[in-house]
Amino acid sequence: MLRLAQLGTRIVYFEGNHDFHMGPYFTETLQAEVHPGPAIINIDGKRVFLCHGDQINHRDYGYTLLRAVLHSHVSKLMILLAPVALTSFIAERMSRQSSRKHGSRRLRWDYPAIIRRFARHQFKRGCDTVICGHFHMPFIERSGSDDDGILLSLGDWINQYSYAELVDGHLSLRVFS
Repeated sequence: MLRLAQLGTRIVYFEGNHDFHMGPYFTETLQAEVHPGPAIINIDGKRVFLCHGDQINHRDYGYTLLRAVLHSHVSKLMILLAPVALTSFIAERMSRQSSRKHGSRRLRWDYPAIIRRFARHQFKRGCDTVICGHFHMPFIERSGSDDDGILLSLGDWINQYSYAELVDGHLSLRVFS
């Protein structure tokens, strides 16, 4: 990411379930715009709702509680005071446990339906486009013939290499090869 920043790329980062309390490296070194939660950003005259996506499933009460604890000021202070080796160990362990539960969560929740329902709500609030990640399910849907009412679920950049691209006002879902 440092190379992208050095090339003048605007980096907008949305914290989520595995990455939060981003520090000075992101905000100062990379000059990244860091959002701890969702944001509506004006892009090319369109209201674009952007989010990590981990807060979309309002019925996942266990995760909602865990997120509140992990994103709290107390947690941030504890992370700053604890040795880096300890916080890294805990983070890696929690990430592995989360990954192991991914399949069972897909069976329990209808993620595409949850994402679409959430997007419809944002469209009713006046957003033209909704972009989210978190679910590792890349897809793009357009409700109309123009570039309004676009829902884009990013997938991921670790296994699927999917990303969004905006060129000349047209949003597309791409795969890096």
